[in-house]
Amino acid sequence: MQFMPPYFKKTSFPADVIAELMDFTGIDKAVLLQNPVLGIVNDQVADAIKKYPEKFAGTIQVDPFDPKAINIIKKYSSNPKHNILKFEMSDSWGWSGIHKNLTLENECFIPIWKIASEKNLQIILDPGRPGNAGYQVEAIDKITDKYKDVTFIIEHLGGMNKENLHLKKRWLQMITLGKKKNVYMGITSIGAGLREDFPCRQALSLLKEAVDIMGAEKLLWGSDLPSNLKYYSYQEMSDMILTYADFLNDTEKTMIMYGNALKVFSGLK
Repeated sequence: MQFMPPYFKKTSFPADVIAELMDFTGIDKAVLLQNPVLGIVNDQVADAIKKYPEKFAGTIQVDPFDPKAINIIKKYSSNPKHNILKFEMSDSWGWSGIHKNLTLENECFIPIWKIASEKNLQIILDPGRPGNAGYQVEAIDKITDKYKDVTFIIEHLGGMNKENLHLKKRWLQMITLGKKKNVYMGITSIGAGLREDFPCRQALSLLKEAVDIMGAEKLLWGSDLPSNLKYYSYQEMSDMILTYADFLNDTEKTMIMYGNALKVFSGLK
């Protein structure tokens, strides 16, 4: 798998590089995510937050079947800037590929949802693309109803990509969950998933549909650095919204690029 462009020495992308890129591009703050492909890197995320507390908030990743999962969550979430849970559920990149037949309603998740409620943790869910084992619309619908005091962020605008355009009806079911008070949508990688050239007109069309369904106040911009640097520059990823999303007014662009993230992620404040 070509995870990053070849100009990164030893495929390294340390926090110092992220911080410099952010300064160069005019990005003030970022949430550092994880997924099982890269391994569990809670310590590295904690170190980055410690070095750049004004820039970074971080996610905690645990294997849902790890008997120490709750203790791990308690350990890292004691830092108010490291209080977001991230679950990559796709079968190609995430836990559904590691644990067959895993669902978000599995009993292993119950204590995780409960501690998120008790400690006011936000939860990022990446379901992958429509049609894969992690694309659990009904399960997400149920848990977001049951835990209304927990904020959930569904990544990649529901995961539509080039190979799954025929499953758009299923995608619409997923993004309609964004109408719920406690559900938001990240819009990371929507152009990359469609393998579009910048400025990603088809992705912008899907984004407009999402805005029409849930409003700009429910959408959060992200970059998915470093992997998306294979397709676009960091500046292009922000310009896609700031310059080319002409269906958005300036207030809506500010919400998507900045305001909504500050509202949702307490660790960015």
